[in-house]
Amino acid sequence: EDVGADKVVLVVTDSATNNVAAARLLKQKRPNIFRSGCAAHTVDLMFEGISKLPGFAKLIDQSKALTIFVYAHHKTLSMMRA
Repeated sequence: EDVGADKVVLVVTDSATNNVAAARLLKQKRPNIFRSGCAAHTVDLMFEGISKLPGFAKLIDQSKALTIFVYAHHKTLSMMRA
């Protein structure tokens, strides 16, 4: 068989409680399958927390405004890509 539980090595999930619980159950049934948290989700949560800090909120707002400006002006965007 090309696909099956014996071909799975790792399951990637976010860190939601239900996913962690499901991973525990999976580990009991299939001890050779590992679980890893999603790095992108972890980084997203990290930036979400940082964005709430007073010193970073203004910087993030300015960064968003700059991004919108650059993408709204094709000449500026071309210069940035060059």
